[in-house]
Amino acid sequence: YIVRDPRDVAVSYSIFRGENLDKTVKIMCSENTPCTVNKTANGFYNIEVLGSWKQNYLSWKNSLPNTPKIIIRYEDLIFNCGYTFNRLISFLSDILNFKIDIDQINFSIENSDFNTLSKMENEFGFPEAKNGKFFRSGKIGDWKNYLSKDNINNIENYCQNEMKELNYL
Repeated sequence: YIVRDPRDVAVSYSIFRGENLDKTVKIMCSENTPCTVNKTANGFYNIEVLGSWKQNYLSWKNSLPNTPKIIIRYEDLIFNCGYTFNRLISFLSDILNFKIDIDQINFSIENSDFNTLSKMENEFGFPEAKNGKFFRSGKIGDWKNYLSKDNINNIENYCQNEMKELNYL
């Protein structure tokens, strides 16, 4: 599971949804889970249940208690990519019993770099992009440029324990 600072998530998510920050933060800090239903082009229905950031994190953290899992912070992928990616690959190789190939790891790191993915989106598009680019910024701490004091307080109060656990506070 890859987790990201909920304050940065609020900025990205509001742009992705095309909603203002106040409404996005309210959704992210609400125990009342909104649900949307959309009919797809092929006639099927897409149901999206929007839980809070905290509900999402805790659902992954606490799911299947006796099952191996790993939680990776997005920020660690940026600041210490090689170490974090190797930690993930080692975890997966233990579960799936495969041999680690350092060349494949390096290839994966190079091709999953944010700038590389952004360039690929520019060239080929990205189906999940709704309101502009999906790989828009990827900056850590960009929330400081966007969130109001009220929004920061709402997120930090609602997610305080989880943010401390993940060293965001």
